[in-house]
Amino acid sequence: MTLTGEDCPVLRARNDTGIMGGDTVGIRLFRFENKISTDQAFLNMQTPRDLRNLNISVIIPAYNEGKNILNVLRALREVPAIREIIVVSDGSADDTAERARNFGGVKVIALAQNVGKTEAARRGAVEAQCPALLFCDADLQHLKVQHFSDLIERYCEGYDMVIMDKGSQPWVFKHVFQSVPAVSGTRILEKRHFFAVPFKAKDRFQFENRINDYYLEHGLRIAVSPAQEVHDTRKFIKYPFWKGLLLDIKGGWQVLASDGLPSIPRNLATFRRIRRLTRPPKSS
Repeated sequence: MTLTGEDCPVLRARNDTGIMGGDTVGIRLFRFENKISTDQAFLNMQTPRDLRNLNISVIIPAYNEGKNILNVLRALREVPAIREIIVVSDGSADDTAERARNFGGVKVIALAQNVGKTEAARRGAVEAQCPALLFCDADLQHLKVQHFSDLIERYCEGYDMVIMDKGSQPWVFKHVFQSVPAVSGTRILEKRHFFAVPFKAKDRFQFENRINDYYLEHGLRIAVSPAQEVHDTRKFIKYPFWKGLLLDIKGGWQVLASDGLPSIPRNLATFRRIRRLTRPPKSS
């Protein structure tokens, strides 16, 4: 079946903010300041991907996630299109790597020291054998096979990246900064695009920001897959309360101000553009 522009809403980049660009021939663009219901554009999709021929490598950056990693691995193991699972233990001091190895059928990369989420994810991607990469957070709760199936089905519609929209983000990020689902670490995309993303040497929590910026700047198609039942474990639960709270604040700041204070308006604009892609979950 060929999907037409009337069937498939997609995000197309604009050039009037200085952070986005793209060919706009044949595309009806919506101006954000006109307060139209969405900033999505409509155009013919690429040929949809055939799920039967789709090969996916999963990459799970994990730091001290021994208590949570098996929940994620159990769900991933049941997804037919997933050909390999790579867990990158990012200098973990607990049994994350051991639990992943004992699970079976998982490639484990145990880093000697903590290098941060961005570098851990990149090292996993270097080892990946499949053309599609699914990055997955290691601490997801209430995760089911269907959540991954929905994500992959949307990807097969022809989108360049599909982001899982989790339901557990803090109120301030969800309603004030509107950084949900833009900062979700669980997403599927093509390896060739991932290796073109200009990550920086000191990046840690800027992983999602760099990917988002690259996709928007190049006019690549982004979709969101709702998964409101899925929650990640907050750091103030993983660690002693005050330590975890400080880590959450530090991580949030690195996401919001990924390149210092001047980058905050740009990041907020990106968060909101991706937020507009969210559509209601399917009715059961």
